[in-house]
Formats: sequence, structure tokens, C-alpha cells
Amino acid sequence: MTDRLRQEIILCEVRVTGSFRYRDLFQIEPIYPDAPTIEWAIGHYPCLLEYKYSVPDISETKLNPALPKLVIDPILDSDHSRKIRKDLLLILSTLSKWRIFQYSTNPLNQQWFVSIPRNTDDHQADRTPLWGTGGYHYKGASARMIDDFSPADRTLIRFRDSREYYGTETPRQYVVGETPNEFELPDRIRQFLDSYLSCSDERKAAFRASSLLFDQGIQLFHEASSLAFAACVSSLETLVAFDHRNEQDLSCPECGQKVFHVRQKFLKFIKQYGDASQEARKVADKVYERRSKILHAGQLFLSETTASGIEDSIDWLPDDQSRRDVIRFFRVCMINWLTANSGTTGAL
Repeated sequence: MTDRLRQEIILCEVRVTGSFRYRDLFQIEPIYPDAPTIEWAIGHYPCLLEYKYSVPDISETKLNPALPKLVIDPILDSDHSRKIRKDLLLILSTLSKWRIFQYSTNPLNQQWFVSIPRNTDDHQADRTPLWGTGGYHYKGASARMIDDFSPADRTLIRFRDSREYYGTETPRQYVVGETPNEFELPDRIRQFLDSYLSCSDERKAAFRASSLLFDQGIQLFHEASSLAFAACVSSLETLVAFDHRNEQDLSCPECGQKVFHVRQKFLKFIKQYGDASQEARKVADKVYERRSKILHAGQLFLSETTASGIEDSIDWLPDDQSRRDVIRFFRVCMINWLTANSGTTGAL
């Protein structure tokens, strides 16, 4: 195996103005000073991810050793770097409270778009529709090999108290004219990353799967609110299933009903990793009931089923806030599960 370093342009929902280095594994950096960016409150801000990954020699794989190295090495490099990058983006998006991502490379993800002028009152701006796909390149490239991490001689990313940091949640519409938010991290971020690395491979896999569903739920927040809600609930169900993976579903010998329902397991998970209060149990029960109604009865959120008039908008505002609260609470549950399963202490 050969260790390599790679630098790639990634995107964040808020502006990254400082750097953060974790061991010799990865580093987040601001985008190049002369690279294009935006000045919205929340948008897709480019930044840099530098990370280490390992590439096997062809002799360490099941591939035919007679294959040319010039052909196989780039393929192995791409496969192994992509896996590490994807895992990093998922874990960071869960442990921070902002999505960190790259655009899909699926060639079918194309659509018409109209560029947005810096001044939205500029009625003379060119609004000609263009056909294209999401992407960000700087000087013709979005990734490159590097010899070492960038020197940590610039401003560092600011840390906030973890309990305060996770006390508010983020999905919202983009706002022009507001001061752009800056990317921050919880002050226990290194502990959380240590917790992930110290987990067994199967626990890591469960957390990554949970993080993927959680990320998809946030990604769909404004476009498909019901599916987004169900995906967030399923992110916890993934961890619930892992915790009970070695148990058999016992049934009552008299009536045949299962003794420990999935719903009960979900409520137990909330009590263990979220909030043990009776009020929290009632909320979690309603959340799971809503998830079941969405997936099994098609009872969607009002924001998806009404005509979006002003009266309808007022009616579904509580739905919108409840989804934000669920995302915030579920993120805390996932992190508490991670630290508990790694043997570290100190729940949020």
C-alpha cells in the first residue's frame, strides 16, 4: 500500500474562512483567494479538502498482474480516494451542522438554470436560460495530487461550545443581502472524530449508512419534505437495527404478537442516546407515527399537499419547525451513539 495526498474542491453551505487539521488524515482549507465565490447568507461555498488515502499495488489486488501499471494505477487511485473522500464528507456533515459535499457526477443530473445577479434588483441582468449541470472548477481542475498538507499558518476555524453549537439547526432558504455565515466546528470535534476511528469496522459501517440517510434527509429538506423526514428517522433506525442485530424477534406463545416491536426499540434508543424524559418519549412516539403515516399511508406534510397560498403557508409553518427540531435532536442522538459505542464518555 502506498500513502498519497490529494486536494479537492468541495462545497459547504456557509463560507469557510479558516483551516482545520485532524492528525495527518485530512485538512479543511479556504478556497484560493482569487477563486470565484458568492456573498449570500447561505449558499454553496467552495473550499478545499486535503486528505490522505492508501492505494494498493496491483499485486495486492485480485487484478491480473500482467495489466499495465499506467492503466491500472489511475483506476485504483480513483477508487480508493473516492471512498475516503465520500466517508469524510458524510462524517463531517454529521459532526458539523452544515452540509459539506460535492455535486453529483451523474451525467443525467442536468437542468435549465438562470444565473443570479449579485444585485437582485438589477432588472437589466442577463436572464437567458442555459442548460447545464452543477460543478466547480478552478483553473480547469477540481482535484490534484499534493506532496504535503498546506501549511497551517492562516486563521483557524473557530470552535464553539458543543452544547451551544448543536442547540440550533440549519436547513433554511438562501438569503441575499445578509452577512454570510462562517463555518464553525464544535469544540469536541476531535473527540468525536477519535470516537469514529476507534469504532469497529462494522460500527463504522453502520454510522456511515446512518450518516448517508441523514445527509439525504437534509439535502431533500426544501424539495421533498416528507421523504426528507422519513430519511432522517431511518438514519436512527439504522443504528437501532445495528444495536439489536444479534437479537431474535420473540413472539408471545399465546397470541403470536412480537414481544419487542421496532417502535419500542426506537423509543428505547431515543431514551438512551437522546432524552430520557417522558416528554421526549411522547415526541419520539409522534415522530415515529408520522414516519409510518408518510411511508405507509401517504399522509404528507402540508407544505407538499397545499396550494402554497399565504393561508396555507401559515398553516404549515409548525411542520417546517418540527422538521428542523427533529434534525437537530437526531444529530445529537447519532453523536451520542458514536461516543458511547467507542467507549468515550460525555453525552451532549
